[in-house]
Amino acid sequence: PLLHTGHKFYGNMDYYFVGNGHKNAGISDSYFRLNYKSKNESVFSLTFHQFFAPVTIANSTFGYSANLGQEADILFQKKLNKFAHITGGYSFYITTPTLLMLKNISNASKIQHWFWLGINITPTILKLKFTP
Repeated sequence: PLLHTGHKFYGNMDYYFVGNGHKNAGISDSYFRLNYKSKNESVFSLTFHQFFAPVTIANSTFGYSANLGQEADILFQKKLNKFAHITGGYSFYITTPTLLMLKNISNASKIQHWFWLGINITPTILKLKFTP
C-alpha cells in the first residue's frame, strides 16, 4: 500500500503484510481493541486478533482448518515531559499447523514473541510568532 496501515489491521508482528507468504490463501482478521488514556496523557492499548483463511485449505495428506492463529498486541506510551515520550509494546502470536504449512515452516515455535521500546524526542527548534 502507498500509506502503511498494516499494523492497524494485521497486528504488529507482520505475519501477513510483508509480501505474500501464505500461498494466496487470503486473510480474515477479526479483532477486539481496548484503549485507555489517563489524565497524565499516558496511553495503553490491548488488541486481540483472530486470523482465519476465508477459503478451504486443502492438502492431500492432512485436512487443515481455516484457523491461522491468534495475536495479542500490548502497547503503551508515557509522556516524559513537553518534548519527549517513551513508547513500547509486546506482541505474541500463537501459530497453528495450517499457518506453518502455508508459510512452509516445519520447526517453528508454537508461540512467537516480539518486544520493542523507543524514546521519541520532538524539540521545538525554531518558534516564530507572526501578528497580522
